[in-house]
Amino acid sequence: MNSDLQTNQPSASSFNHLKPVLIIAFLITLIVGIVLYSITSAYVLRQAEKNIQNLLLSHRGIHLYIQKTMHPSLYKLQDEGEIPRKFYAPEMFSSSFIVRTQHQFYNDARKEKGLPELYYKMAADNPRNPVNKADEMETKLIKMFNDNNNLDHFTDIAVFNGKRYLYYAIPFLTTEERCLKCHGKREDAPIQLQNRYLGDGGFHDNPGKIRAIESIRAPIEEEYVAVYVITGAIISGLFTILLLFFFNKKLKLQVMKRTENLNSEIIARSKAEEKLYFTQFAVDNLSDSVFFLKEDGSLIYVNDNACKRLGYNREELLKLKVWDFDPNFPKEAWPSHWTEVKTKKTFKFESLHRTKDGIDFPVEILINYVEYSGNSINCGFVRDISERKALEQQVRQSQKIKAIGDLASGIAHDFNNILTPILGYAGVLKDSLPGGSKFALEADQILQAALRAKDLVKRILSFSRDSEEQFKPIKVQYPLKEALNLLRATFPSTIEFKEEIDFTAEYVLGDSTLIHQIVMNMGTNSLHAMKEKGGIFAVSLKTVRLQRKDLFGKLSLEPGTFVRIVISDTGHGIDSSYIERIFDPYFSLKKKDEGTGLGLSIVLGIVKRMGGDISVYSEVGKGSTFNIYLPLMKINEDNSTEIYASAYDILPTGTERILYVDDDIPITKMMKQILESLGYKVSTHNIPEGALQEFNNNPNAFDLVITDLTMPKITGIEFSRSIISINPNIPIIMCTGFSDLVNADTLKSIGIRECIMKPITKKEIAHIVRRILDKK
Repeated sequence: MNSDLQTNQPSASSFNHLKPVLIIAFLITLIVGIVLYSITSAYVLRQAEKNIQNLLLSHRGIHLYIQKTMHPSLYKLQDEGEIPRKFYAPEMFSSSFIVRTQHQFYNDARKEKGLPELYYKMAADNPRNPVNKADEMETKLIKMFNDNNNLDHFTDIAVFNGKRYLYYAIPFLTTEERCLKCHGKREDAPIQLQNRYLGDGGFHDNPGKIRAIESIRAPIEEEYVAVYVITGAIISGLFTILLLFFFNKKLKLQVMKRTENLNSEIIARSKAEEKLYFTQFAVDNLSDSVFFLKEDGSLIYVNDNACKRLGYNREELLKLKVWDFDPNFPKEAWPSHWTEVKTKKTFKFESLHRTKDGIDFPVEILINYVEYSGNSINCGFVRDISERKALEQQVRQSQKIKAIGDLASGIAHDFNNILTPILGYAGVLKDSLPGGSKFALEADQILQAALRAKDLVKRILSFSRDSEEQFKPIKVQYPLKEALNLLRATFPSTIEFKEEIDFTAEYVLGDSTLIHQIVMNMGTNSLHAMKEKGGIFAVSLKTVRLQRKDLFGKLSLEPGTFVRIVISDTGHGIDSSYIERIFDPYFSLKKKDEGTGLGLSIVLGIVKRMGGDISVYSEVGKGSTFNIYLPLMKINEDNSTEIYASAYDILPTGTERILYVDDDIPITKMMKQILESLGYKVSTHNIPEGALQEFNNNPNAFDLVITDLTMPKITGIEFSRSIISINPNIPIIMCTGFSDLVNADTLKSIGIRECIMKPITKKEIAHIVRRILDKK
């Protein structure tokens, strides 16, 4: 007991150990004090010097004002006779007198405020006023400034009457020729100046020389007192802090040595607990549900997500058996399942989980069988795949609707061909009857019914495209981001996501659901292209301005501003021989049962209906890039649409010759009658070969060619190519009952000027034909 007490008692050796600490603290404090005193003193001197310099520069300004402003004015008054030429008064002419007087007023004001006076003197070797006579030091300074023109000031610490002052001097103005009027020969000076100052003081100065200096002497004793106080306080505080610091440091070292073994044990235990806590935290916060099961189907552990998803608290869930929340594993089937688990060890399958409220949802389960301390444990990781199943159902439904749509589109094509002569002849009949007659009204009813049938076809096509054609202003970036988030959740970790989305992009006219469908279809294709080797899936969105040179031969768009969506992957790529066909319905490069061939055709249809277009670049082995362009929405702020509609009611006519080709005889007859009623000379053919022969015999006999797209033996595309090969300058109009069969890039590359959709009215054909001919 006594030995313990003695150990804790201070000894002489412990004080000896403190000696180095005290010495180090003293030396550090001394060095810091010297440095601090030097810095503080230098700062005080700099501030005092700046204050004096400012005051002298103020005096200098007064000198300059007197000499460069007042003197010329006074001399001018003398020259004009307002003041006698020999008149002189120091109160008006002497800058040194005026400044000295002004400085005295300045000192009087300082005394009223309790401030010390600042000694000011203009010193010269040959002054007029004896008070300005330079002493020995001032004479040396005048000579020094004259010998060294680059020297602009002199500073020193001087002691006067036992007190320290900051002495600051600057050279006075250099004597100039104009100064000699008062400082040259005595006999040339004003008579009042001669009478006031007897002797040669202030006369006989030499031009270019500095005849005087200005100096100020400012007391700095109080500033140094502040320096002493601040330095002393900081030194004392620092010394105290250093003593405490070193003493505390030494004390800590002693404590650390005495408790080293205990700390090591605590650290080791803390690390073990931290690892255990981290593992527990990670498992509890997994986005998937985790279940640890025993052989009898009971639960020994569940994580937070399992409780949350099933709607139980942890205590309730741990009391259940597997068959209580998984209807696919009844109690009687559990033993066979456990045998399978022990055999396979690890495998994945799909099942159903049932919540506390009785709601079933699909799950994907990854089983891991382990044996620990003689116990068999089944570690199950469960993922909710409700969203994925819904998406798969949506894709299947979309594909079914598209298949129905393709059938509807084909029917619409045939129906449009049937409707064309009905609509055309109804218009011709109405125009040929007297207005207001019974038959004219009945013809108008036929025309209105045909127009309603035309609108019905549009609605059928709208249904076939699985979208509402009532587009509205949307910002593409938001449905795009939502779709990307969904894709990110479904893509494997071997595929890296890259996004660059400009959220300031303006509105387009479209549908958010369709944008979502575009991204999902494109993303699904990219996933398929990279599923074996992984890669990078990149999506960007930005606003771009396209010129005509950017569009020619690439995009069926007019120049303007567009939102561009770029979707790329580093998958297996597409062979160049297939690029032209990838947007065709049912065309697929995937293996059997891996795709329908409808994804890209759906995307192109959506983009076209939103007024946009798509370009593709792909290299085998490197990947593919799709550029989707959607036009920014234009807001018409005037009534130009109504004005155009009014002008459109006036049917334009012409006298040009037109070659018309269509395998449908009623349509051919109807179009011939309509065009001739507009004044055109029309030659019609139902067989493309006959039309081609007539054109070949006399290529310059026609000003315009109108052809149907779908004809036997020779299509409208092939027929147009043949016509262009004979006369490259002839304009061609293509007619079709199904717009999706037409690729704008193909038509433009051939030379076809316009593609019109059947059925077409007389008004529409009149304006289109006239516009194309006028462009020619």
